[in-house]
Amino acid sequence: MYLSDLQFVEGDPVDSDLADSDDSMSESEDDTDSDESIDSSELEENGTDENSSTENANNDEDLLISAIEERRNNIQNKLSPIKSDDLFIDLSFHPSMDLITVSCLSGNIEVYEYAIEENTLKGTIEAHTKACRAVEFSEDGTTIYSVGKDKNIVISDLETFDMKMYIDNAHHVALTTIISPDENIISTGDEEGVIKIWDTRFSQTPTMKFHDLQDYVSCITSKDSYKIACTSGDGTLTSYDLRTKKRLQQSAPFEADLTCCSSTHSDTMIVCGTMTGQFLFYKWSDFSDLAGTYKPPKKCSINSVLEVSDNIILSGMEDGQLRAFHFFPHKEIGIVGQHTLIIENLDISHDGKIVASLSPDPIIKFWDISYLEGFLVSEVERNRGHESKNLPSSEFDDRKSFFSDLS
Repeated sequence: MYLSDLQFVEGDPVDSDLADSDDSMSESEDDTDSDESIDSSELEENGTDENSSTENANNDEDLLISAIEERRNNIQNKLSPIKSDDLFIDLSFHPSMDLITVSCLSGNIEVYEYAIEENTLKGTIEAHTKACRAVEFSEDGTTIYSVGKDKNIVISDLETFDMKMYIDNAHHVALTTIISPDENIISTGDEEGVIKIWDTRFSQTPTMKFHDLQDYVSCITSKDSYKIACTSGDGTLTSYDLRTKKRLQQSAPFEADLTCCSSTHSDTMIVCGTMTGQFLFYKWSDFSDLAGTYKPPKKCSINSVLEVSDNIILSGMEDGQLRAFHFFPHKEIGIVGQHTLIIENLDISHDGKIVASLSPDPIIKFWDISYLEGFLVSEVERNRGHESKNLPSSEFDDRKSFFSDLS
């Protein structure tokens, strides 16, 4: 989603398909109370078991908090944010170097080297005559792909900061998104729901074109270098096979815009964010029905989703919060970071430790998420607590109260 066309839509999210464990717990308690008599020896035995369980739980809590605090202490310094007089729209980390490229409202592309000491502007590319809406590094990191409101695709060289290729009027209307699923291949989407596939070795003509969507293309994700799936403002998720040049599947329309998507769960599923603040899950192999849904406690539009592990997704929200969620089982882990305005886009560094978030502040903030490595949520933990808590990377501090809820 980009600022110039941002719309805020009110709506009630559909109910989650997850069962509420509180009802079953209360029923269990009622059944216990209704017992006519309990042997005194059983009471003593049960009391011993309860004390033992409580002691074990407290020990587990101490161990978990200690582990989290140790990880937090390993975050020695925090990367400074990147600020500009221009308005940032999209961002992309380099696949192997400490570089990040940013697209701007002016149409320019900026490349920064990020470091603890300071962030350095390495170069600027005057790529588009209107807003540069999406930017992406190539698989080998030597090239920057970008699309803009000017309907053009620009391919730029990272070393020289010059344009290598320019595709004029690549779409009939303004472009919204771009992805590079494989070397020499890029996929682009526009405001009218058109998807085009390009082989950069044959510059001016798309190798494929699809028009199965009834509204703007909001996001594209990929799998196995030859499959793509895209979300749309018409509420559908649609997938294509780039080898056979055919549409694979299209989901039934959801009641609201699908704003973003990411392949997840070892590339077996796709998670989509919605304008009404709900997560939808589809299996790559079957879009005929939802594989699951989740409605976070906080109701607001989900603008971007980012996979950081098989079970953990980060989400940039309309309320300016960057939240971490664990799925299967489903639980909001907590708040990774904050912006004063909405969070529009996210990306993760080549080493998987740093996440960058972009907001029309205009500012890009960096968050060290190394403490999430190996994080798991059990079936019991998913039912404990609904209040969002700040994680070690957050600008606010309530870590112990959060992690004690998960023990």
